[in-house]
Amino acid sequence: MDCFLSENLLREYIRTYKLSLDKSAPAEIQNWKETEARRKGEANISFDVRKDSDGLTFLDMNILALSIEGTKATGGNQSLWTDSIAYKPVRNVVGHTGLLTNNAKNHLSLTFENIKARVKKLISERPKKLP
Repeated sequence: MDCFLSENLLREYIRTYKLSLDKSAPAEIQNWKETEARRKGEANISFDVRKDSDGLTFLDMNILALSIEGTKATGGNQSLWTDSIAYKPVRNVVGHTGLLTNNAKNHLSLTFENIKARVKKLISERPKKLP
């Protein structure tokens, strides 16, 4: 669950601060929308399956992190990009309903805590007024 909370935390940060998405986001969103539409058609599903329709739910941690921080370069500092790399292999197991080892669960929990702390720091560095 921590992996989905991590992604949703970043999505909410982007929504709240009305951040521009990384340049790769529109193509990624379009690709996944088309894939989802095709799979819904194959499954004979006519109803909406996503609660949010802004496209952010189609984006993975990598693009979300780039949208927030603007770069993959860390300069030796803490980075959401680095967290997205560390978290992806374990998140993919969860996304494919695989069972996690205790070490993998701990890894996801620690990565989520790291992401939360990074977002708190980013919020504290922003001007007090929302755009």
